[in-house]
Parts: sequence; C-alpha cells; structure tokens
Amino acid sequence: MRIWDVNSELYGIDRSLKNTYILKFRDKRGKKLGVTTCRYTRDGKLVVGAGSNGDLQFFSLRTRYLRPDIRITSTHRPLQDITSICFFRNGKNFLTRAQDNQMKLWDLRNHKQPVNIWYNLPNHLPNTQVSLSPDENLILTACSDDKTPLSSRIFIADANDYDK
Repeated sequence: MRIWDVNSELYGIDRSLKNTYILKFRDKRGKKLGVTTCRYTRDGKLVVGAGSNGDLQFFSLRTRYLRPDIRITSTHRPLQDITSICFFRNGKNFLTRAQDNQMKLWDLRNHKQPVNIWYNLPNHLPNTQVSLSPDENLILTACSDDKTPLSSRIFIADANDYDK
C-alpha cells in the first residue's frame, strides 16, 4: 500500500507523484499479503488495511509506517475478503464488512474480539461498503443475493442498541 504526497512536485518523464511511504503487509510468517481495503482513522493518526488473509494491520507515522502498531488476526473467515472499514468519530470504534456475510463492530482499546457481530448479511460483491449516518446512530450496509447478485437490499442497524 502506498501513501502519496499530493502537494509534492511532479517528477519523471510521465510527471507523476512521488510516493512518500510504502506499507508492506505481511502475515505472521513474513509472507507478503494483498490488501483488500484500507482507511485512515478520522483523526488521520492511523491507517488500517485489510490483508487478504483476513487480518487488519494498523500503521502510524510514529513508526514511520515500517511495521504495524496493531495487528488483529482472524477478523473474518479466511479467503473471504474484507470489503469495507468505517471508523466512528471517537476514533476507538470501527466497523468491518466482509464477504463472509458478516459485519463486525470493534473497539481498538480491546481488539481481541468484536463488540458485536451481525450475521446473515449476504455479500457477494467485492466493493460492498459500510457507512454511518451523520449522527452515528445508524449503521448501513448493502446485502446482495447470491442467486441474483445485481439485486440488493439495504440493512440498517441501530448503532446504540445492537438487537434492533
């Protein structure tokens, strides 16, 4: 994953931007991983990427993006891409959406297991997002039917009462 400086001068014959940091995603054994989605926290202090093995890796400028500051392993089922990450304004809570038909709420302060899991949310498209309402009281995501992938529905959850 690369971080670009859009304020830097263009260089080279093709007049392209220069990347300032290259973040390398690796599993516990050091094997390179692909990244399925990434997002900055709202305060911009951390950038998180979802590895192709289902791990989340959080990088910060404090470590010059050389190694993850936080690694959450097995966040979703293996070989099921994480398609979206969405942070709350508090910077501590965030949501993940994956192709394992689940959406999970996490807390960075205690990230060993999710705060809540929503099951049976079909997701057959690699770009399915999760979003919050402007007041952060509602969580929204799309669900796609496996028989007709182009038909979909919106799932809305109460961010304060997980049973609703």
